[in-house]
Amino acid sequence: MDSGGAELTMIDEQIIRDNLNKILSSREFVQPSSENPFSNAIDGLLESIWEWIKQLFRRYLPERSLHIDPSFNNELVSVLKVILGAAGVFLVFLIIRLVIKRVYMPAKRKRSKLPNVIDYVERADEVLEKIQALIEQKEYTAALCFLFIAVLLEFNKKRIIKVEKWKTNRVYIREIKQNASEFLVQISEFSTIFNRCCYGGRVADETVINTWFEFFLKLREI
Repeated sequence: MDSGGAELTMIDEQIIRDNLNKILSSREFVQPSSENPFSNAIDGLLESIWEWIKQLFRRYLPERSLHIDPSFNNELVSVLKVILGAAGVFLVFLIIRLVIKRVYMPAKRKRSKLPNVIDYVERADEVLEKIQALIEQKEYTAALCFLFIAVLLEFNKKRIIKVEKWKTNRVYIREIKQNASEFLVQISEFSTIFNRCCYGGRVADETVINTWFEFFLKLREI
């Protein structure tokens, strides 16, 4: 290396070192090292990057030697740790936001659009009309949702369950188990299909509708 190049390299390193010192002192980036997996992982990553840089210098600039002041290297590592840590936090924030936007919110909106049995306690005939209209339109999944409501209304009519706003399908199934256990297997299976189609995105077909509509008609005859 010629003397002019060496002098220029020293000046550049000094400028970088001075600027970093200002940043580190104002932001208090320098923190005592601690033994933890995150810190060790970053150290390993930085060491790999540094080795890669040195290999590039050896291959393309064999006549130049690369030297960094140890104190400068420690400062650089501290800054990079802070940057990587902040990037990690930001990445986690983006992932959580994506999950909320793509999964939780659509599911919540979908649940809010589903029929609620409490709204049809005094309108059971309207539920039957909706089921028949949806079947004619071949909207079998929507028809299944209302068919499940019709079954719960029939259990409520027979005083096997008591429909209330706060109750969930699991609560209704427990009541059926206590008051009419002979229907437990069928209503549990129907509830599972209801959850898969009306909440889980599966599509009901005509066979499914016919099977559970027949169950509903037999329930009415009892």
